[in-house]
Amino acid sequence: MLEKIRMRLTAVKDRIGVPPDDPLLAATEHALRQWNEIPRIFASPTYKLDNNEVERINRYISLTRRRLTIGSHSGAEAAALYHSLAITCHRCSVNVFDYFCDIVDRCAAWPPNTPIEKYRDLLPDRWRPSQK
Repeated sequence: MLEKIRMRLTAVKDRIGVPPDDPLLAATEHALRQWNEIPRIFASPTYKLDNNEVERINRYISLTRRRLTIGSHSGAEAAALYHSLAITCHRCSVNVFDYFCDIVDRCAAWPPNTPIEKYRDLLPDRWRPSQK
């Protein structure tokens, strides 16, 4: 199947009378320049052929952004931080509400000179619920 695609791309590239600034010709030449990499996408299970996961994340951000009134640049920075944490929670299969409740309680109980490594352990990929 890939060989058929390559043959079609070559036929488009070699077509007589196509202007050099034609967008289809540019796309075809680009695909042929990258051809050695294309079969690797199909041979390796680590490559994903779609971007559905990214689309779902963007949809989540868009929906929540519409519901928020940020009001300032610092508010936008805070919203970006919370969105980033919430999306990371989703990707790590962590309940967002439980996560935020737990880390707020922990941070409130810690003294101001708490080492930064202790805060890093609260990131969603390292977080473990506190034992109550």
